[in-house]
Amino acid sequence: MSSLRRALLYSFAGKYSVLTIDFLAVMLISRILTPEEIGLYSIAAASIVIGQVLRDFGLSLYLVKEKDLTTEKIQTCFTISIAICWVIAIFYYFMSSKAAEFFGRADVETLIKVLSINFVIIPFGTLSLSLLKREMYFDKIMKSDIFSTVLRVTATITLAMQGEGVYALAIGSVVGTLASVFFLLRYSKFIYYRFNLTDLKSVIGFSSVISFSNLISEFRQILPEFVIGKYHSIEGVAFYSKASATSGIFSKLILQAISPTIQPFLAKVKNSNASSAQPILKIFNYIQVFSIPFYVFVLVFADPIVVLLYGDQWQSVPPLLEIICLSMIIISLLPSVEQMLNVMGQEVYVLRLTIAMFVLRVAYIFVFVIYDLELTQLLYLFMTLSVLRLVLLLPQIVKTFNINFNSYLRVMGINVLISIVLGIEFYMVTQFTKLNFYNPFIMLTMLSMAFATWFLMLILTKHEILSELTRIAMINNILRKMMRD
Repeated sequence: MSSLRRALLYSFAGKYSVLTIDFLAVMLISRILTPEEIGLYSIAAASIVIGQVLRDFGLSLYLVKEKDLTTEKIQTCFTISIAICWVIAIFYYFMSSKAAEFFGRADVETLIKVLSINFVIIPFGTLSLSLLKREMYFDKIMKSDIFSTVLRVTATITLAMQGEGVYALAIGSVVGTLASVFFLLRYSKFIYYRFNLTDLKSVIGFSSVISFSNLISEFRQILPEFVIGKYHSIEGVAFYSKASATSGIFSKLILQAISPTIQPFLAKVKNSNASSAQPILKIFNYIQVFSIPFYVFVLVFADPIVVLLYGDQWQSVPPLLEIICLSMIIISLLPSVEQMLNVMGQEVYVLRLTIAMFVLRVAYIFVFVIYDLELTQLLYLFMTLSVLRLVLLLPQIVKTFNINFNSYLRVMGINVLISIVLGIEFYMVTQFTKLNFYNPFIMLTMLSMAFATWFLMLILTKHEILSELTRIAMINNILRKMMRD
């Protein structure tokens, strides 16, 4: 098994384990806490997202891609991380009252103060995590993720059931961070945790561009929650957040498992001066064949999915979820390309694109506020940004990776065809049957039928992913034999 395939296997195992635990926890917590309480936590979490981006400062990617990584450079990254994270923690702790005044809710102040503790702890784990990714030790990362998630979820549910309300989510977050850091410290060398600014110029030169780009990108994502909370309603924040989270299940299922392996893999390809065209097309192909059918399924069955997952109190979510799924289908045509371009030295282009998208998003939000639009109308405006992203990034990807445009169209065409067939199947079932899709058994049956059709289409189109699925099946057989022996 190649190092990349091994890394993907452990990465998927870790992410699926975490997703399963979180999925069950969300279903339970959504029934314990009210939409207003979850909306308050969403506001507090959104308030510190800027700090989450700044605290990394592009250091993680620097540690992964730097060809000549010395002890001094690692120590410099640690020093910068400590300085940035602790300043952020102090800032949020003392500015939390201003956020509470802005939203008119005193609970926001306490939530932000609790969440700010994470910034004090994080630098001690970031270094270890980045170095493990660089060496593609995803088996160790998997263990850390599962360990910290179990402790976080256990703490959150226990506190919520004891009546701590929204504070259970914040305290659980801190418990999870502590658990992750203590676990990761096992794989670090003490010498790395020393203050050193010898290579400050080298680190800052790359990391500052990445950090600014990530900052704008994250602010672009959280801005709607601020505006909805201020000018619409707290419940509106919860509905928007829940729709985004539901559509983000695929990201947790697939992208968050693949993404950590893409950057170190491309860095190795770049440093060896090998061609990256075929690997990039494979990445597109493998992500699209899962992502587009997933969003088509959620788009068609949005209403029963939301009710089954979260309960009847969330019935305002499906219309928002449907529009977000349409946007995500467009985004899936060029998945994860921003991080690919960053690894290949195109971080300035990514920054310019991010700024342009941010400006347009702000303009749309002004329109939303001035004309008192509905949330669905705002999301339709956001969808045009997904189209613009595709138009602007496609030529850059073709140029940077020297990809044959017809080869890309062939890859995309097959995956779109598979999704169209599935969409027709879903439509016919909903229109010409009287099945109760709010019944969990019926929905699971529908999901099984969708999977069978998807797999049949893979065979009929002779999809490239079949060879990888075959390898995975062979690996599973080997593991079973080893366990029996």
